[in-house]
Amino acid sequence: PRINPVDGLYTEEEIEKIEHETLNAILIGQTQKVKALYLKIETMFNQGGDYTKSLIANKFIFPISSILERNYEWGKEYLELFPKKLRLEYLRQINSSTI
Repeated sequence: PRINPVDGLYTEEEIEKIEHETLNAILIGQTQKVKALYLKIETMFNQGGDYTKSLIANKFIFPISSILERNYEWGKEYLELFPKKLRLEYLRQINSSTI
């Protein structure tokens, strides 16, 4: 993988690629693949510095959760699959968006 210049780990392109792959897996109902991709992103989140965490929050968690929330009847299943750290970041985003 290409290294980002700020914290030396993952690039925006890598995270966006995994986001697209995850969304496609969600849309065709590949739950096991979604779980594996969530775990991959969580590992990146845990290993990354603030820059990588911010990229994951903005380029993965936000777009995925936005789509799942708009389609909550079936999206809820995938929101509940977020591993612990991704779930905490997702909840942080929800709490910070309320007025």
